Amino acid sequence: MSFTVQKGYNFRILETDDFGRICFGCPPGVVKDFSQREESLPSKYVLPLRTFVNGTNRFDFEFILYTYLFIKPGRQKVSIFCTEDQKNRFKAIFEETLFGPNFYNLLKAEFHRFGRVHRFSGEEKEYFLRFIEKLSRNKKLWNTFESQLAKHVPDKDMHARLADIIGTLLENERWLASKKIKNMEQAFAQHYARCAQLKIEMELFALAKEEDREAFLENVADFHVFDSTGVVEVKGDVDKRKKLKIHQVRPSEFEVYQNNILRCRFDIVNLDRHSVPTRIERAEKPFMGVTFLGVGSGFTHKRHNSCMIAWSEGKGIMVDAFSDNDRAIVQNGISGEDVPYMFLTHIHSDHDAGFIEKILSGQRLKVLSSRIIFESFLRKIQAVTLFPAEVLENLVDFIELEPYKKTKLSGFKRTFIEFDYAFHSIPTGRFKLIYKDENGKTRTIAHSGDTKYDRDLVNSWYEHGHLSPDRREQILGFLWDADLIMHDVGGGPIHTDFESLLHLDPEFARKVILVHHDREPPEHPYMRSAHEGQTEVLIKGQTIPVKPKVEDLKHAGLFRNTPEKELEDIIQHSQVLEFQANDVVFAKGDVGDSFYIILDGFAEIILNKRKSIIYEKGMFFGELAISTENPRRRATVKAMSRLILVQVPKEYYSRVKMPKITDDFYKLGNFFNSSIRPGLVASLGEGDLVQWSKNEKIFEKGMRKGDVFVILSGQVQIPTERNGESEGVFLSSGDVLGEITSQERSIQKLLCGTDMPKTSNALAASERVSAVRLKSQQLSKIFKSYPSFFGTVYQRMKKLQTVLC
Repeated sequence: MSFTVQKGYNFRILETDDFGRICFGCPPGVVKDFSQREESLPSKYVLPLRTFVNGTNRFDFEFILYTYLFIKPGRQKVSIFCTEDQKNRFKAIFEETLFGPNFYNLLKAEFHRFGRVHRFSGEEKEYFLRFIEKLSRNKKLWNTFESQLAKHVPDKDMHARLADIIGTLLENERWLASKKIKNMEQAFAQHYARCAQLKIEMELFALAKEEDREAFLENVADFHVFDSTGVVEVKGDVDKRKKLKIHQVRPSEFEVYQNNILRCRFDIVNLDRHSVPTRIERAEKPFMGVTFLGVGSGFTHKRHNSCMIAWSEGKGIMVDAFSDNDRAIVQNGISGEDVPYMFLTHIHSDHDAGFIEKILSGQRLKVLSSRIIFESFLRKIQAVTLFPAEVLENLVDFIELEPYKKTKLSGFKRTFIEFDYAFHSIPTGRFKLIYKDENGKTRTIAHSGDTKYDRDLVNSWYEHGHLSPDRREQILGFLWDADLIMHDVGGGPIHTDFESLLHLDPEFARKVILVHHDREPPEHPYMRSAHEGQTEVLIKGQTIPVKPKVEDLKHAGLFRNTPEKELEDIIQHSQVLEFQANDVVFAKGDVGDSFYIILDGFAEIILNKRKSIIYEKGMFFGELAISTENPRRRATVKAMSRLILVQVPKEYYSRVKMPKITDDFYKLGNFFNSSIRPGLVASLGEGDLVQWSKNEKIFEKGMRKGDVFVILSGQVQIPTERNGESEGVFLSSGDVLGEITSQERSIQKLLCGTDMPKTSNALAASERVSAVRLKSQQLSKIFKSYPSFFGTVYQRMKKLQTVLC
């Protein structure tokens, strides 16, 4: 029998005669990869123990399962070979993505702001959550809502009926009544009705009722669990007596045996790499408009998944993000500084995969969405990473959007965003981006999100008592007053069919650009289809000035806290240089007499004749040659596009008080791995270097000094006692000690900069121990700036806890 291993992008396929094709790994894009090969999807998948590597998720099974549910005939089962833990995580992910949040989670998220606004204490929050749970289970309240829908009662009157019942329930919550919150019953009724409406909409699209979800998943997927030795068995497709044994000898390294004979061996430890662009065409950045990075769905290989940047005032909001999204941004000539916000429509993987990758790789995102969608995303990413949701929330800056409230975003002067829920199988957001000029004239961009826009279907479900009068009007009318409308045409049971838009009058159809294509859309006299790389302009942008301004330097992280007067002085003593694509800024080995800040464009850093990294607007380079004793350039820097630089001479840097320059290469690296690079901590400019001699006490159990230590060299012993016998855990370079308790509560306090008592003693175990000492506030600052470093610390602390406890 033959065994052949075929290569896919970050996965491998084992082809056999008796056992069919077995896929090892399931990163984003598996479905597209097989579609491009014009091959059907395998039905067997082996999950590696390491489900995310260097910021890349290898646990993205959604579209494999969706293919078997919606595309492949016969409802063939998928076989998944994994650990017991991965099986449970898999089910948690599909609970959110296939069916959406349960009613309690909807209400909990919806009322989150209520608790924050009224400043509930920790104890009051617990009381409040118990009350929310009672609301979620109250049959009288639910039956009243359903009966009001069936009678087509206006929303205002429905809320009044619900408020009466809620008022009775609140009589038993004396602690809440004592807060004397105005119109509390009415507020509760409105929030309850919104969640109840979302619950009914999810049920309209649902593949199974809430009580039948577990059984539904078991009918779709067979789980086969690795035993304690890392072995799992595969039975023959035809002859079930034939068996194949797969042994995961180390995480992501596999050996395949038949009849106790080793047939093949391979690993998927190292990531496959995309080619790096050699030249970048700087994209047109409009004052207001849209740039399309992806226009397809998760099933078609011909296009990236739907993703766009909505521009206003020359700043971008990225709407959703597909896997490997950063590379696409660079290829389109857009820098991270150009796009300060990201809008998350919903948590299907063709829309949120890029969010997960960015967070895991250490980027700190500003995420716009509703609280309901965001909490659903947190539960999903918790299942992917095993980090608690409350910890993950600290790794992003979340800006909550409420339906039909215009929100002004920080950094914009005259731009507002208005949110609403689309009509989809799980909670999904859509928005209008509104710019109002000095004369009061408004221009608006709208995005439908994934939605089932179908007038006949919506009206039918309204007539059957599934939608309130206001909700019907919202579903059908939210978008159409915009100047530019991006609309889903994904087709199928949960997306808009192209034919459903044909009734639009020309005045509306001319404003529509179609996205999320599942196939080639037909021609239309007015509606247009979006193309990847296309920019649609509402208001033209301004040309880049040659002379830098103070705000241009503020974009560079180096100068974010520098007073404006000092920035003006830097500009006076610096020079602006312009390079074209392929021009060399300096070469490795050159003597450096200045460092550079990128005002616009892209540069590549070349180490040992290999492209190492791409730098963009706001980044700086060349600093080591003027801030260390070695004046030689460590790498070659080459322009990849039109490149505008501010050149700061060494003489000026040496005689004035400039911000401390550290090696930015460390900060840009991905440190989300099993060990901490001490060089990263040393490069952050935080903390101080400390040393101990052998047997010297570092701290004692119960001390509350608030110091945290990252070991640079030497060994530290943490004495322990088990079953009456003394033992010891030894820590070395890259380990963290001080805040070694890794209970989620402790992590939360660490992020907030609160001192925690030490939970064990610590002794220097080698002749000399060196470490960087950080106050908990300093460590909190680093965690918030570098989430990937936090992830590494969290993992190390978890491992240490299992040994000590």
